[in-house]
Amino acid sequence: MSNGNEPLREKSVRDSIRITCCECGMKADANRIERGLYVCENCELVANSDLNAAKNMRATVTPSPSRDRCNGCLAPPAVRLFDKSTGQVAPQEQVRP
Repeated sequence: MSNGNEPLREKSVRDSIRITCCECGMKADANRIERGLYVCENCELVANSDLNAAKNMRATVTPSPSRDRCNGCLAPPAVRLFDKSTGQVAPQEQVRP
């Protein structure tokens, strides 16, 4: 519950997420019909208002979820065989599925 002491920027971002349609991006206070109901007049989306806001928050954090977001820090997993008799790890080419 808000006590009115929030910084102006945080409140405006929160309000923007709350009134923006997650499908078409239209911003209108009138789209939030009542608590729990969001109806977009532009694209006719009918959704739970919390779900609409959650999708908007996700879009803010990950602007393009369909794009490959790999930053190269993680290498693809590789399978290697360990030979107990020699104590060596076999090269990947010798590993058979």
